[in-house]
Amino acid sequence: PISDEELIWAIKGAAPGPDGFPNKFYIQNWDIVKDDIQSYNMDFFAYGRL
Repeated sequence: PISDEELIWAIKGAAPGPDGFPNKFYIQNWDIVKDDIQSYNMDFFAYGRL
């Protein structure tokens, strides 16, 4: 699996997505959104879809 550090590094370099949230939101609220982001990431690599 991808580490927290790798996910944060990727988020820092990302442009806002269709949800409109800037990467700063995800970084500042990492403790809250971390589990969901990691789950989406694992599902993507396991099933090839989000």
